[in-house]
Amino acid sequence: MSRPLDDFEESIASRFWRGGYRIAPKAEWIKFYLLKYGKGYPYDMWKKWREFASMIGVRAGSYIAFVRYMFILKRLGLIKEVEEEPTHRGFPRKYYVLVEEMIDSEIWRRPVATLYPSSEKERVLF
Repeated sequence: MSRPLDDFEESIASRFWRGGYRIAPKAEWIKFYLLKYGKGYPYDMWKKWREFASMIGVRAGSYIAFVRYMFILKRLGLIKEVEEEPTHRGFPRKYYVLVEEMIDSEIWRRPVATLYPSSEKERVLF
């Protein structure tokens, strides 16, 4: 089922479709999602990313891969955990926000390659 694109998603999609994309679309999507909504938790964000990724023709990856990606962003200091909410399933829901000082950081362009430089040779887009 298709949903209307958010305004920030339209911008990402149009640049992606034109080609010459110079930033990982998942990183940019997470950044602008958190800018728009203030905070988010990985499962909800992954469901919305998965829909968007299918619209632009990119593999969304699994939920586990998305959580690992969020961990990379957290480890690089781009996002931080701000709240935990108990759930009825055992694991608390963790909410994340952007780190103000890092919003304009160049690290957003290629977070995986920044943390793991050898991965730059192996992956074009992550």
